[in-house]
Parts: sequence; C-alpha cells; structure tokens
Amino acid sequence: MGSVLRRLLFFFQRNQFDRDLEEELRFHEEMKAHALADADGMSGDEARAAARRRIGNPLRLREQSREPWIFATVETFAQDVRHALRLLRRDPAFTFTALATLALGIGLNTAIFSVAYGVLWRPLPYPNPDRLVMVASTQQTGTGVKTFWNWAPVTYEALGPRVTALDHLAAYSSIDVQFTGRGEPLRLPALDVSPNFFATLGVNPARGRAFLTGAAAPDDDRSAIVSDRLWRTSLKADPAIVGQSITIDGLPRTVVGVLPPDFSFRPVLFRLGALPEADIFLLNRWPDDTGRNAFLWLLGRMKSGVTQERAEAELTPLVNDSSIVPAGALAPEGALAPNVRTLARAVGLQEYGTESVRTLLLILLGAVSFVLLIACVNVANLQMARLTARRGELSVRMALGAGRRRIVRQLLTEAVVLSL
Repeated sequence: MGSVLRRLLFFFQRNQFDRDLEEELRFHEEMKAHALADADGMSGDEARAAARRRIGNPLRLREQSREPWIFATVETFAQDVRHALRLLRRDPAFTFTALATLALGIGLNTAIFSVAYGVLWRPLPYPNPDRLVMVASTQQTGTGVKTFWNWAPVTYEALGPRVTALDHLAAYSSIDVQFTGRGEPLRLPALDVSPNFFATLGVNPARGRAFLTGAAAPDDDRSAIVSDRLWRTSLKADPAIVGQSITIDGLPRTVVGVLPPDFSFRPVLFRLGALPEADIFLLNRWPDDTGRNAFLWLLGRMKSGVTQERAEAELTPLVNDSSIVPAGALAPEGALAPNVRTLARAVGLQEYGTESVRTLLLILLGAVSFVLLIACVNVANLQMARLTARRGELSVRMALGAGRRRIVRQLLTEAVVLSL
C-alpha cells in the first residue's frame, strides 16, 4: 500500500522530483570530478569528462532512479502513446489514408450489423418469445417439399382443445378496413383475431382490456382494440376512448382496449416479407366457415419445457386426420394433396418473420466483413511501407539499448493508437 501511495505522490510531484534528481546527479558528478582532479592532477574539463564516464549514462541513471517511484508499465505505455501521436501529426497523408480506410470498413460493418441484429437476433417484445411458434404443414410433392402456412377456421377450432403441448393456440388473418366517423375516412391495415390472440402473445392493453375468452367471448363480437398510433392520431389520444364506438366498414365497433406504445406485431407473408403493422384488431370467431378456404395463420405458445420437435410430433397425427383438416381446403399455396402424409411444423415466430430477409442480410454481413478485412490488410500494408522508411530510426533505437520486445511494444502501441 505504501508503494502505491509513493507512486501516486510522484505522479503529482513529478517536476519537483526531476529537478531534485538533476541536482543530485550534478552534485555527484562535481564531487567525482574534484576527486579525480585532486588525485590525478586533471584539468577541470578533463576531470568532468572522466567523472561522467565513470558515473555512466545520465539518462539511464535517471530512468533507474525513477523506477521505484513510478508505475513502469503505465509510464512506458504513456511514452509510447505520445510518440505515436507525434508520428501521426508528422505524417498527415498516412494518417488520413489509414483512418479513412478503417472508418469505411468499420462504418459499413456497424451499419449492417445493427440492421442484422435488429431484424434477426433482437428478442421479440413479448414475454418468453422463444416459446412462440407458427404452426404450418408440409407435404412431399413431385417438385419437392411444399409448405402450407394457412389453415381453415374449422381446423383451428378442432386443433385447439386437442393440442396439449401448447398453452395457447390463436388464429389471425390480415385484412384492410375502412375507418370512418373520426375525421377523414381512412383505409387501415387490420387483423381479424381469435379471442385469445393477445393472451398467446402475453400482451395486455395499456388502456382497457383484451378480448374476453371462453363463455364470455360472444359479448365481444362487436368490439375492437386499437393501436397506440391510431389512438394518438385519429382518436386524438382521448383518455376516455375505452367504451366508445368507432365505425369500421360501416359497422359500429366498441373500443375495449388501447395497446401499449411499444407493441408491435407485423404479419408476414412467408418468403414475401412483412405487411404493414395493424392499427385495428377485430374479434372474429369465423362462425360461418365451411372449411373450403384456408386463410388463417395459427400462432401458438408452447408450454414451458416443451420443444418444437415435441409440438410437431403431437400435431402431425392431428393434421392427418380428415375430420380435423378437411380435404381440398384451398390456401394461397394451393390445397393439401389427398392420400399424402402431412407433417406438422412448429416454426419459431422470429425465424418465421425473418425468413424472407435472413439470407440477404447474412450475405450482406459477410460481404461487409470481407470489406473490413480488406481495409485492415491495406492499413497493414501502409504500416509495413512506413516501417521500411523508419529502418534508420529503429536501428538507432536498438543501438542505444532498446530490446526487440521494447521495439515491438512501441509498434503495437502505434497500431492501437491508429485504430482508436
């Protein structure tokens, strides 16, 4: 502890210490010169020169005297940094070229990685997002494996009570609605959703409530939940909006909830990309469905500890049951082929939502990483050319006693300063 305090004290009294040391070295030199002059009869200049030779290199003596008082590693590093900064100021052309090259490579990587992270790897804004899955089916056809993402409402109603691997199974479909009665008529993106849609996501409205489920669900047949964006714009951020009526497609709907400002759910068409975020969520139980059209996306929340493989194993025999999945139900991808085994898939919601851009973003990330590699190689070549021009300087340093490790440490410090 005393050693550390002594070194800290030296840091604040460095100039005074250097002056005292200089005076002490001069005193010893004079005393030695007097002794030599008295003993050997030398002149004053000869005695002083002989005293300096016998005492040794004064610069080295100063460094040795400072060692007990300083943090040697920190002191050396600070010297190297100052030297590196002087070199950069002395050669502005090299400095500008190297910094511009590094800035281009690092800037491109930062921009593309930020986009890739936000799209591919940032966790979805729901509780336990890794348990959210999209339910799909696949069939082996003559042209390869075909994936079907849409289901008929009768299939959704039949699967719900039979699947035990999921805490919730919700359905939704993307629609456009005409919003009127609150200023200028608007055409807005909306979702028809099952009563348990928000429970599946694990989201509660910031104002009001979610749709009722179970036996109370029919009471919400003419209700709606709106986004925070629509509430703040067309609905004027009315704090008493819950319970009021809005007109959707010419029919009155009662607003039962307003979603949080950070809520986001963007429906995705597989391999085509995301649709606009919905501003209105309408309760729909599709009571008049005949099973001829498959237009619903199924969103499930797996139970804690359940894997996607286990959910798929439970769903596969169900989707091969003709009483659950009617033959000939027409989806955007076509209709399931009869007498062909169907495999169920439980695809993570994040994986499903990013499938259309995942390959492109990974290719871009790899490309800009290669650009950064090229930039680093170019800067390394510049450094090597610069070292060639500094061979004389380095030779002098080694002749004055600098070891290889000391030279390498200086060069590494210069590289670090340049990169920063």
